[in-house]
Amino acid sequence: MADCPMGCRWTNTGGLRFAANVKTTDIEFYRDELDQQRETQMTWRPYTDVIIDALPAFCVQGSEVWRSRTTLICFHIVELHVPDRVLRQFDLLQHIPIPVETIRRYTS
Repeated sequence: MADCPMGCRWTNTGGLRFAANVKTTDIEFYRDELDQQRETQMTWRPYTDVIIDALPAFCVQGSEVWRSRTTLICFHIVELHVPDRVLRQFDLLQHIPIPVETIRRYTS
């Protein structure tokens, strides 16, 4: 069970099985479960290729941008997302990161 994603531990069997009656659109259920997680219940490491290969297709949709270096925009808030600067913290190969762009701050 330790090798399975945390979400799989919500099933009664604890194995890599996804309940057929839980739709991928039940966002309230998932938010509630995540809100109740404690830090000791989280594994702060990326999943291995073996685990990712065993996941259903809907879990890996968009995986090509999981660690993309991009701009996050939410209304008037703009932040840079630079995951390549923290790879060593997750036991991944850390290269010398390229400099982070600066974003000019505007006020009205």
